[in-house]
Amino acid sequence: MKHRYAQGIVTGALILLLAGIPGCKPEIIAPQLSLGVLNTRQYKAFGDGYTAGFANTLPQPFSAAGLYESAQSQAYPVLLARQFQQIRRSEFNLPLAGAAGSGRLHLRKLWPPACTLIGPRLGTEAVAPEAGWLTPPGGELHNLGLPYLEAGRLSPDSSHISAVFFRRTFPDQPDYPAAAAAAAPEFFTLWLGTQDLLAYGVSGGDPAYLPPDPDAYGQEMDRLLRSILREKPQTVRGLIGQVPDIVSFPYFSELRPVYRDPENCDAPPLPLYVQSPDGYVRFATEADHLLLPLRGSLGQPNGLPEGLGLHPENPIPHAWVLDGEESARVQSLALAYNGKLDSLVSALDAELGGGRLAAVGLHALFSSLAGGVTVDGIGISSSYLDGGIFCLDGIYLTPRGQALVANAFIERINGLPSFKAQVSPLNIADFPGVIFP
Repeated sequence: MKHRYAQGIVTGALILLLAGIPGCKPEIIAPQLSLGVLNTRQYKAFGDGYTAGFANTLPQPFSAAGLYESAQSQAYPVLLARQFQQIRRSEFNLPLAGAAGSGRLHLRKLWPPACTLIGPRLGTEAVAPEAGWLTPPGGELHNLGLPYLEAGRLSPDSSHISAVFFRRTFPDQPDYPAAAAAAAPEFFTLWLGTQDLLAYGVSGGDPAYLPPDPDAYGQEMDRLLRSILREKPQTVRGLIGQVPDIVSFPYFSELRPVYRDPENCDAPPLPLYVQSPDGYVRFATEADHLLLPLRGSLGQPNGLPEGLGLHPENPIPHAWVLDGEESARVQSLALAYNGKLDSLVSALDAELGGGRLAAVGLHALFSSLAGGVTVDGIGISSSYLDGGIFCLDGIYLTPRGQALVANAFIERINGLPSFKAQVSPLNIADFPGVIFP
C-alpha cells in the first residue's frame, strides 16, 4: 500500500511538471470507437410503442393517436442507429406515418400554477390524423416496433387496437413472431412487456385486461426470441430490455389523493371519495393512484352533488383509480417478468455459445427517476411536464427520455467484453423534453 501511494505521488508530480512545460500539455485519449463483432447493417428493433416512438397519445385509453414522423424519428432505436452510423454507414428505415400521422396531443397554452402545490393548467388540443397514414410503408423496415403490442398478444386480434398497426406494418405476415423471423437480424434490440402492464393500469385495474402470469409471459417471450434468432443463429446478437415499474410513471403518480382548491391554495386539502371495484364508496388513501386524465376534472361540477370526488354521492369511478392492491399486482408482475426474462436470456445465450445475448436494466433506470437525478449536467425525473422524460400523456417518452433509454443500451453494449464494441453515448441535453408554448 505504501509503495502504491508513493508511486501515485510521483506520477501526480510528473503530470504537474509536464503541464507547466510549454507544448507539453497532457493528452486525453478518447476511447477508440468500434462496433466490434456487431453487424449493425442488419440491426432490427422489436417491441411495442416505446420502440416505435409512440408519443403524446390522447387522454382516452387505447387511442390510435400518437404515431407521427417527428416522434418516430426520435425513437431510441433510431438514436442507437445514428450512433452506429458514426462508425459504419448503414440504413435504418422506419414505417413513417407522416407529419400528423395517426394524430397526437398538442400543448397549445400553459397557464402558470396558482401556487407551488398545484401544477399549471394546460390548454391542449388534438391534432387530426393525416389522410392515408394507414397505408403500408413497404420496403425493408428496421424499426419493427408496434404501438400497443403485448407479449401476451403476439398474434393479431381484430378486436384489439394493436391489429390496426400490425396490418399497416406487416400486411403479409400472420403474426409478430413470423414478422420477426422474416426480418432476420444479425443484431437486434427487444423491449416488450411494458404494454401488458399498461393495458391493465390505464383501465383502472379492469379484470378484462389482467396481464399474463409470469410463466405465460416467459413462454411468449421465448417464442418471440426464438423467432428472432431462427434465421441466423450462428451470428445474431442482441439486447433485451427489462420491464419498468409503470406505477412510477406520471400517468399514475402525478395526482395526489386529495383535492386542493385552485382558487384558494391556502385552504386545507379536502379528502376525495373513490369507488371500489365492488361499488363501495370510501376515502382515497396514499395507496390509491388517481389516473392522469382526471387532472383538471377533480372537484369540478358534473351534475352531481358538490364536484367530482368531493361528495360520497359523486365519487371518482373506479375506472380512473388504480388502488393499492392493483398497484401492488402491477409492481409484483414487473419484477416477476424481469426474473423470467433474465433467466430466459441467460438460457438462450448459453444455447448460442455465450456472449451473444444480454438483458438491459431498464427497471432500475426508470425507478431511479422517481427521486430525480442529474445526467449530462441537467436534472431529470419522472415528474410530469418538468421532469423532461415523459411526454404529455404521462406514459410515453419525450426525445430526451428516448435518448436516456438509448444510452442504457449503449452502456450495455460497451460493457460486454464479447461484443468488443465501443459506441459513443448521446448527450441527453441535446434532446428536448416537453416543449412549452
